[in-house]
Amino acid sequence: MARQDFGHGLNTPRNYGKIAEPLASVWRKLTICLRWWSAGVWQIPSTGGFEDGFKLTDHFLRHGSDFGCRSSAHYEAMADRFLGGPKGLIVKECRRRSGDLLRFNALTEAYGVLAPNGIVRSHYIPTPCASLPPGVPRRGCHGCRDNFEYFKQECARIW
Repeated sequence: MARQDFGHGLNTPRNYGKIAEPLASVWRKLTICLRWWSAGVWQIPSTGGFEDGFKLTDHFLRHGSDFGCRSSAHYEAMADRFLGGPKGLIVKECRRRSGDLLRFNALTEAYGVLAPNGIVRSHYIPTPCASLPPGVPRRGCHGCRDNFEYFKQECARIW
C-alpha cells in the first residue's frame, strides 16, 4: 500500500529525519524533566543533559561535591543552567573549532563543556596541580598556573 502525502511532503523517506530529530530532542528533555522532578529539582532543561546515565553518574561522583550537590539530578541541573542559560558578566566563553562550547565562571571557577549537539560533556571546578600540598598525588589536576589559564588552554585545543 502506498503512503499518502497529504500535500505537505513530510512523510517521504528523505524527510523522516526532519521529524525524528526534533521528536528525539523533545523526548530527551521530557525524560530529563522526569528524572529531575522525581528528585525535587524543579527546572526545565536548556541542554540535552549528559549523554547517558552512566556518564551522569560518573561525573556526579567525581565532581558533584565541587558544587555541594545532593544528587546527580541536582548536579545535572546545575550543569544545564551553567552551560545552557544566560552567560552572565563574569562568565568567559569560547567555542572550539570542533564546535564545543566552553564556559568558565571567573568568580566560582566553575568550568564546563557543551557539545555542539547540546549534550553536556563535563562540569567541574578544575584544580591546578601547583595548588596541591607536597606529598598529595597529582591526579585529576592540570599543569596550568591557574584555572583561567586552563580555560584558555582548553579553548585553544583543536578537538
